[in-house]
Amino acid sequence: PPPPPPLGRVGSSTEGGSCSSTAPARRNPAKWWEDLGDCCPLSLTALEDLEYEPFGLLATDEGRNTGVWGSLAMAALTGSTPVHWFDGKFLACTLVSQGQFRDPINMRLLTRGECVSLDEYLADKRLPAVQVAETFDLVAAGVSTGTEAEPRRRLQTLGQEASSLLRIFDEEDATQALAAAVAEKALDGLDDFNDPCLPPISLGSFPVPDLSAVQHAPPPPQESFTAQRQPPPPPPKAPPSNGILAGGYPATPQVRQAAPEPEEKSRGRRWGRPS
Repeated sequence: PPPPPPLGRVGSSTEGGSCSSTAPARRNPAKWWEDLGDCCPLSLTALEDLEYEPFGLLATDEGRNTGVWGSLAMAALTGSTPVHWFDGKFLACTLVSQGQFRDPINMRLLTRGECVSLDEYLADKRLPAVQVAETFDLVAAGVSTGTEAEPRRRLQTLGQEASSLLRIFDEEDATQALAAAVAEKALDGLDDFNDPCLPPISLGSFPVPDLSAVQHAPPPPQESFTAQRQPPPPPPKAPPSNGILAGGYPATPQVRQAAPEPEEKSRGRRWGRPS
């Protein structure tokens, strides 16, 4: 009998007895860093959660005149040279704030070309400018131990600004992590309604009243347009009373006045003579 055909791997072609493997399909080809499966050693943020591509530093001294990002990053994925990946803004702020230009993983000294490449990376991704190359030049010139006040003050200003940016980035990451935890907790609460251990809820288990026999009251009669435009009748006039109420009593009480005394009687009372 003829020999069985050779076994092929998943995603490979065995036509004509040849085996050629194909690369696995990415979730989003535009975000190639989703397949790195690592996190930034400085921010501890998963690289796949970044909205922009990470910045890479070569792990060896070969070809370390520039950073790894853009087209160089795509070439590094298929090469054999190991690359240390970082969140670019955290790497730049850490280097400038500490004034030590070394790879945070293997402590390799960085070159000025890598610092210039990091500045270009920040500008391309529209991230805050930290002036990595300028700080590298100030540190290389020995400004921190020199006697000139202006360059030393400039170096301190750049370091303080980078430290402030690091604190802002940390607060933003903490806020985003808290919002993600709250959203996840809310989704977990919604999943409780779909618990398979609970009986399903259906509208048939609730009694629905029969409203077909309910008779609605007829609407009130509508007045004609002419009747609505007529003014209301005047109120009835009260009959004249002529000052006398019902029952023969006057409407206003009358005050009776005493009759005037005679003139002679009033004179006797004035002089003490009996009247």
